[in-house]
Amino acid sequence: FPKTKARYIMFTTESTGFCSIFELDIYEYNENMKVEDEIQSDVNIALGKTATSDNRPENQTYLPEFAIDGDILTRWAPMPGTADDTITWVLDLGQVYELDSISISFESCQSEFVIEICDTADGEYKIIEEGYPLDSVVEPYEITNIGQSARYIRYRRAGGAWGSFYEFCVYAK
Repeated sequence: FPKTKARYIMFTTESTGFCSIFELDIYEYNENMKVEDEIQSDVNIALGKTATSDNRPENQTYLPEFAIDGDILTRWAPMPGTADDTITWVLDLGQVYELDSISISFESCQSEFVIEICDTADGEYKIIEEGYPLDSVVEPYEITNIGQSARYIRYRRAGGAWGSFYEFCVYAK
């Protein structure tokens, strides 16, 4: 929307049901900002890319692509499987980017997990983060200062425990 001066911002909803806000960001207008400056590390490059999983979703409302649709009300939720299973979710960014950070908004995380990156579809993945079970998931799980390039990002954990996420955001340098 156009440049606007404001002291107060009011959020309203017409719903009579439950409403919850995870975050509201407000940015100051800068008339010296160039269009090129707007494409920076605060742009989620995962939006609308391709996400896949070999694991069966809990149902058709919890598909892999729902974790990168920009909608905090949708999520990816695989069936937990057994302890012998491996749960994976793979994001294809479409090209190689120099990664800055990753933010994961978990619905639930009841097991240890790893985040891995790779430049090619058939290459060897490298672990960049070893995560842990989270008792209460209120804030997004943040991985910062990655400083490595990748096209593919993989979330992997053992089966037998519940775990899903609403949004998987990726930011480039």
